[in-house]
Amino acid sequence: MFWFRERIGSNSSIRCGRVVYNSCCKGGKISIPTFRPRPKPLASLARFDGDARCNQFMKNIRQYNCLFTFTSMGAKIDRSMNNGRGPTVFKISGQVHHRVGSLIPSDGSPPQFIQLYIYDTANEVSNRLHALHLDERPAEPLDPRIVEEHTQMLDDHNPFAKQFRLARDRLAD
Repeated sequence: MFWFRERIGSNSSIRCGRVVYNSCCKGGKISIPTFRPRPKPLASLARFDGDARCNQFMKNIRQYNCLFTFTSMGAKIDRSMNNGRGPTVFKISGQVHHRVGSLIPSDGSPPQFIQLYIYDTANEVSNRLHALHLDERPAEPLDPRIVEEHTQMLDDHNPFAKQFRLARDRLAD
C-alpha cells in the first residue's frame, strides 16, 4: 500500500486514472490485472448496505469461511503472548503445514474439512454447521441458506471442490 504522495508525478495522470509508483511494478511497466467479479452468492452478501442478511454474514464471516476449509493448519503455536486486551495473537515456531486427513471419517466421528465434500453429502449443510469447533461457534446460529448457496458456489467455481466431488462420485460407484 502506498501513499498518494509517493507516486511518480511525471508518469501519473489523475484525470486518466493512472497513478504510478516506483517502489513496485517497475515504474508502471508491470500492470496487475483487475479481479474477476465475485460470484453472485458472495457479491450479494458483501454489499455493506445495511441488509440484515448481509450484516449477519459479515458479522460471522470467519465462521462461514471455516465451514468451507479443505485442510487444517498444523504448526507449533505459542499463545503465551495473549495476556492483554486486544486481538488474539499467536506465534508460530518451525514449519507450517496443512493436514488433509482421510477422505472418510473414522467410525462415529462427524465429517470435517475435505470429508464434507465427499461423505454424506445429502446432509452436507447440517454436517457443515455442526463441524465448527465449540470455540469457533458464533453467538447466533449461522444461516443454512447462506451455507447452501456457498456450497453450490464452490461446486460451480472452485477446481478443488470439483475434484473432491468427482472423488465422491467415484467412491459411490
